[in-house]
Amino acid sequence: MSLVGKSGILEIGKDAYGIVHEGGATNSGFIVGDEGVIVVEGLETKKLAHMVKTEVKKVTSKPIRSLICTHFHGDHSLGNEYYLPVNVIGHALCRDEMIERWDYSVNRFATRYDENDPAQAAEHRNARPTPPDVIFHNENMTLYLGNKRVELYYFGKAHTSGDIVVYLPDDKAIYSGDVVTEGSGAPYSEDGFPASWVNVIENIDKLDIETIVPGHGTIGDKSMAQTELQFLTGLRDETRKCYDANVDATQAMSDISVSGFESWSDGDMFSIAVSRLYKEFSGEI
Repeated sequence: MSLVGKSGILEIGKDAYGIVHEGGATNSGFIVGDEGVIVVEGLETKKLAHMVKTEVKKVTSKPIRSLICTHFHGDHSLGNEYYLPVNVIGHALCRDEMIERWDYSVNRFATRYDENDPAQAAEHRNARPTPPDVIFHNENMTLYLGNKRVELYYFGKAHTSGDIVVYLPDDKAIYSGDVVTEGSGAPYSEDGFPASWVNVIENIDKLDIETIVPGHGTIGDKSMAQTELQFLTGLRDETRKCYDANVDATQAMSDISVSGFESWSDGDMFSIAVSRLYKEFSGEI
């Protein structure tokens, strides 16, 4: 039975689970092996970390051995500290970004709670930096949970500099982080590299995938990645035409429309993506 469009605590493969939310909240998951569990995404708060641990205990009494961090953004990583002393696994660039941009990440999320939930805002501001302490520098790392193979891929800069995806080849399933999300508009690229992002999704598209746990949104299949790829490719190409014609970036934000995605070609996220593309083309980023 297809899981596409579903949310909840879902078994996406043998001993592999997605914790998937409707409404855009950050997704996570966990993988159970012979002697322990790997959690994917530390999420944002102590409360959410407790929720994940509770779901793990419903499935197994085995301990959590490791935590995989797909990228540095706070909604995926401010909860890392609540899993210690496990190893936190991620790409070297994710570690660098999490350390260098810690204050930015904390403030970005803490300010969302200042008025309505001061206690949560205080938790964020007192959070302990917990970057990956097990890192890889190249394109991939393979982990084994007994016979369970878990492949971590770094295909280049995308949503951030240090995004990885978590691939379960035997289950044809992937935890994509925010490289792939269930979108109805331009993906968040304030820290992103939309031109390089195209290449990253092209590499994901080459994997044998039937199930995607996106960073945000309900379960998808490979078509979710292909839709995002189509949009980003069109946006890259249309923006390049404007850049090569010496059109001002601000004017380009108004002029550009991506065929088939007209409803996506509006709003702050679209403008930010065009701005980032101009910076990529000029070599500024």
